[in-house]
Amino acid sequence: MTANGRSVNWGILLAGLATVIPLIYLLGTGFGNNPNAVPFALESRPAPEFELQTLDGTTFSSADLQGEGLGINF
Repeated sequence: MTANGRSVNWGILLAGLATVIPLIYLLGTGFGNNPNAVPFALESRPAPEFELQTLDGTTFSSADLQGEGLGINF
């Protein structure tokens, strides 16, 4: 019993600590990593040839982007 008459549920306390302590550790070590240090597999390689039709009916091809950077998001 504690001073205010309530008993401490040690199982809940230990489960909470077992969850919070590893979470704090993972967040602390994860934020120390530099995401820019991971090499990109296709960096500095030319984009493949493509030709697409836009919504207004004009065509758009990889030749229109010659000499510019290209990022493709799927």
